[in-house]
Amino acid sequence: MQSATISLPLFKKLTQEFFLALLVALSFSAFIYLSHWDITLEWLNSLMALGALYALLTQNRNVLLFSGFLIGLLWFYWIGYSFAYYDVAWMTPLVTIGFGFVYLLFFGLLSLTRNVWLRALGIFALTYLEPFDFNWMQIELIFIDSYFGIEKWQFFVILAALSLFATLKKPWRYISPLLLIGAVEFST
Repeated sequence: MQSATISLPLFKKLTQEFFLALLVALSFSAFIYLSHWDITLEWLNSLMALGALYALLTQNRNVLLFSGFLIGLLWFYWIGYSFAYYDVAWMTPLVTIGFGFVYLLFFGLLSLTRNVWLRALGIFALTYLEPFDFNWMQIELIFIDSYFGIEKWQFFVILAALSLFATLKKPWRYISPLLLIGAVEFST
């Protein structure tokens, strides 16, 4: 009976972390699905992308692991569909789950540290990772239908602003969002 009382708080904590990770993954992927339904709200995409990145910089290990897995599913579920053309359609869910685990590992690398700046550098480094000679996840694309640009330098400025906000103390932390002005895409 005692083991059940010990595991119940753990289950509750993991459930909360999973739902937070689901919220992060949905925010991280919102631009894809909103665009699919012809919904273009630049302010919403901007806020969701900023919130998702901030969560990836500041949340605990379990949230990062769950988020990575769910982001892998939400971004790459479609790749397994091509296996139907080779008469191995049964592999579709395995491929999808495989991509989930690959991105669990990528985001798991970020969870090796609680340092916001190292996580920001890790996220930025992920934009250069090209497994199989193709950049499968261009993280900066979360800002495609937003007020911010999608160039590498703009993404770096966004990560720096979010990192400063996470690490500075009041009242200085409220100056860091001013850096975001440098990442705004004025040309479109």
